[in-house]
Amino acid sequence: MIITSITNFKGGVGKTTTVINMAAELAKKGYRVLVIDNDMQANTSRFYKAYSSDKPSEISKLLVHGECQPIKITDNIDLIDSNLSLLGAINAVQQNTNTAQHTKYEWIKSLNYDYVLIDNPPSLSINVINALMISDEVIVPLEIDEYSLEGYDLLSEQINDMKRYNTNLKLRGVLITRFANDESSNAGVRWLLNNHINIMHIIRNSKKVKEATFAKQDLYTYSSRSAAAQDYKNFVNKYLKGEC
Repeated sequence: MIITSITNFKGGVGKTTTVINMAAELAKKGYRVLVIDNDMQANTSRFYKAYSSDKPSEISKLLVHGECQPIKITDNIDLIDSNLSLLGAINAVQQNTNTAQHTKYEWIKSLNYDYVLIDNPPSLSINVINALMISDEVIVPLEIDEYSLEGYDLLSEQINDMKRYNTNLKLRGVLITRFANDESSNAGVRWLLNNHINIMHIIRNSKKVKEATFAKQDLYTYSSRSAAAQDYKNFVNKYLKGEC
């Protein structure tokens, strides 16, 4: 079982889109996938039509009690959902000085999936620390602009710090999202390469991404021929072969 944290300290870079479409492609290939919505904004849970505001989310139960009950979405995709109850769980854990905060997600490792994909918020809150503590790797979706590139260094430093507690943690690389083939974007790619940052793949900008999100469908279902759908498909194929 491979546990992957999808993480960036900057919001709006395509973390949820990446998780959803990676999960869809992996599931289509027959792999069993657990998606963890580790963000109280709950965009992943909303996408899967599993959002509820009137009861504690499974991710909050995991953070407080160390176990929960994944929700079946499709034959090959299960979900640990989120909502604002995660905020209360974070506060409760932080106030409990006797709690081994960084091991609360350890139960995930006892489950039987091929891949676990964790959709993290743009922060280093206690739930993100828990996610990184059990992760084998980190993939960083990155939309090229000045602030995203500057923030990458900070994220890399934090991940390196986490290796003191999780020696298996590996920063796999960046996944460039919403790529426009223009001068500034190409300059950003050159900056990444010059700084020896692994570019796993490039996802071209496509209006179909936003349309698919509104339709609550993954890109393959909504528009399999779109540039972004083809790019995510190729990315997953490279990922599975260890080519990125």
